[in-house]
Amino acid sequence: MQKLSILFFLFFYCSVIAQVSSNDVFKYLDLEFKGLETVKEFVEANDYSNAKKELLKYFQSRTTVKANFTPVDFPADISKANKNADNIFVMKNSEYDFGNEIDWTKIHDDKEWQFTICRMNWFNNFIGVYNKTKDEKYVDAWIKQISSWIELNDPGYPRTIDTGRRMDNLTSSYMMFVSELKSKSITPEFNAVLLASMVEQAEFLYQPENWRRYSNWGSFENNGFSKFAVLFPEFKRNKIWLKEIFFRMRVQLQNSFHGDGMHIEVSPSYHRHELYVWFEFIQLAELNNVKEPWSPQTYLPSFKDLFVPKALALMHLYKPTGFVPQVGDTDNSDKREVLYKIGKYYDVPELIYAATDGTEGKAPVNTSMSFSEGGYSILRSGWGDGGIPFGKELYMLFDTGTNKPWHAHYDMLNIVATAYGYDILKDPGRYTYNDGIERDN
Repeated sequence: MQKLSILFFLFFYCSVIAQVSSNDVFKYLDLEFKGLETVKEFVEANDYSNAKKELLKYFQSRTTVKANFTPVDFPADISKANKNADNIFVMKNSEYDFGNEIDWTKIHDDKEWQFTICRMNWFNNFIGVYNKTKDEKYVDAWIKQISSWIELNDPGYPRTIDTGRRMDNLTSSYMMFVSELKSKSITPEFNAVLLASMVEQAEFLYQPENWRRYSNWGSFENNGFSKFAVLFPEFKRNKIWLKEIFFRMRVQLQNSFHGDGMHIEVSPSYHRHELYVWFEFIQLAELNNVKEPWSPQTYLPSFKDLFVPKALALMHLYKPTGFVPQVGDTDNSDKREVLYKIGKYYDVPELIYAATDGTEGKAPVNTSMSFSEGGYSILRSGWGDGGIPFGKELYMLFDTGTNKPWHAHYDMLNIVATAYGYDILKDPGRYTYNDGIERDN
């Protein structure tokens, strides 16, 4: 068995050096998988043209997996979609028109610009707009843009974290355009080459040297990898991927959070992001009856025990206005969806209450909390359950944490205060990830 594994890795390494082709998908597929019988017959007859046609039919009609998202869950900004379909992008407050084809290697003044474009986040908007309009130009743009990216022949481009996030968007858009909305623009050839590319990106992320387990990168590297692994069980390496992902989830949720539930990178948005990534994975896995494959000799915390204490810690960070304090690299954001989802899933009424301004659930008992490991002390006049509206309550956060690691700022002993729905003392937040005086100050 070990020799077979070594041979597979040697084969896979050699295959990813060459430009990915549509025929590669048949090397990666488990042709014994139920539903792929006709595909297997054509492959064995070396009739790859018909094999690709049958493969597309299979993915257009399969009912063996369930996504925890639908087309209506995605934004539908037609104006933005039209620009993006024409290869015009606004990112980090900067617009650029690529013309006929995107140059994925373009370097911008803000280094995050290139990283962001290689994540392909606008595909989510393509989904929402196509669902409303059924205009094939958005799918045509999706196909052309992905095809040009695949020509780079680098499954890890430009960084591992970008591959993880790109895989999230590729998986979601594939599920919607191919399986759910069944776009007529999808050709058997493109379907096959995209699947092959996604497998190669998944295998890239699987490699131990490409998993940064001691920062939020580790979670985001596994973001799209985990979604792809759950929703595409037809590939030979699927069970191996899933076993590794469950292991990584537990490592990340242990290494990225203090014992008091606060995130080690002292930035509330990263606290929220990591919880969201792994909770989405668990929710999707359970929806598809994917069980944790490990059989430990000692006790392992339940998934509820893994998620709820960290969600409750995040709950206390939120200001009465619904926004997280902009401590460290945190943008101004009212995203309490993860509190609501975890609260509903594990029946924690306090999380539901905090996520809905007190319109659902039950008010938390504690109004003042000290998180000694995370370095936050939080004072709150109430939770909107004592005569004062939820959003008008008083709130103060005292930051006694650290000026390290990367996502921290030089702002230890910082104070954030909110009163009667207004920010009285406000942290300016991230501003830039670029190295230099602008960030250091």
